[in-house]
Order: sequence, then structure tokens, then C-alpha cells
Amino acid sequence: MKNHILLAFGLLGCGLIHAQQTRYYSDPQTKFKEAKAYFQNGQYGLAYPLLRELRQSVRETDVVNQPITVQEINYYSLACALMQDEARAEQEAIDYIDLEKNTARVQMMNYHLGEFYFRHSDFKKAVEHYELSNIANLSNTDIATMKFHQGYSYFTLQRFAQAKPLFNAIRSNREDPQLSRGKLLLRILSFPR
Repeated sequence: MKNHILLAFGLLGCGLIHAQQTRYYSDPQTKFKEAKAYFQNGQYGLAYPLLRELRQSVRETDVVNQPITVQEINYYSLACALMQDEARAEQEAIDYIDLEKNTARVQMMNYHLGEFYFRHSDFKKAVEHYELSNIANLSNTDIATMKFHQGYSYFTLQRFAQAKPLFNAIRSNREDPQLSRGKLLLRILSFPR
């Protein structure tokens, strides 16, 4: 008898734990907050599956009733897709830039698309998109990264006059993670041609 009571309590406890876990994973707001936290910590591989699932589950009523949330889901999902080098991410990001009305989000997507092109060594396209982004919408880390990548892209394209001020900005910020590389390229730019 005592064993039956313990078994019943055990099954009841497992059922409650399982019910809580199901609720946690089925709540879209919780999932979005978790995905956004992963994104902001640079954990794009963890954020992307959650965001992709949320994006696929958006209904027409969500677009009408929660337009800001849907807009953010689309933005973060596309940014992660670019970071993960998804096949259609480049074209979807270009379409997003062309169709989106939120200027800040468009500028930030230009930054992510610039980073995508930089990683693929397409420096001409990277520069085009860096020039369309605005540092006012970026984190300090993203600003430092963009300055170095944009300067490096200019340098590679032999647009030295545009590269030099970006490397100087990196050199003046002692906490910049790109400091040593920026100093090296600045020395190269200082040699007479």
C-alpha cells in the first residue's frame, strides 16, 4: 500500500514537472526573449533555430496585433541567418532592406549584410553596406568591428584615404580589440607610395 502511494505521488510530480516544461517551450514571448538574449550575447547558433521557428509560426493576426514583435522576429532571424551563412539569407536581407520602413532596423541590417560580405571577401559590397549603416544604432563592439572591417575593406580596394581615418580611430581607442591589427595597417599606410 505504501509503495502504491509513493508511486502515485511520483507520477503526479512528474506530470507537474512535464506540464511546466511544456508551457515554457510553448510560450512565444519566452522563446523570443531567450532567442534575443542569445543573439545579444553573440550566440547566433542558439538563437537562430528559436527565431526561425518563431518566424515560421507568425500568423496574420500576429502581424496586425503585434507588429513590433513580428518586425523584431524578422530582423533577428535574418541577422542570424546571415551569421549562419544560410543559403537564402543574402537575398532575404536585401529584400528586407528594400521593403522595411524602420530606418534604424534597415541601417542595422546593412551592417549585418556588410559583415556577411566581409566574411566572404566581397569588400566592394561590404563597403557599400557599411556606408549605409549608422553607428548610432550599433553596440560599441559592433562599432569597433565595423570600423576595422570597413577600413580593411577600403584598404583592400586601395582606397587608402578612406581607410586611414578608420584605423586612426581604432588606434586612439586603447580598449579596441582590433587595436594591434589597426596599428599595423596604419603603419603600412604611412609608407610613401
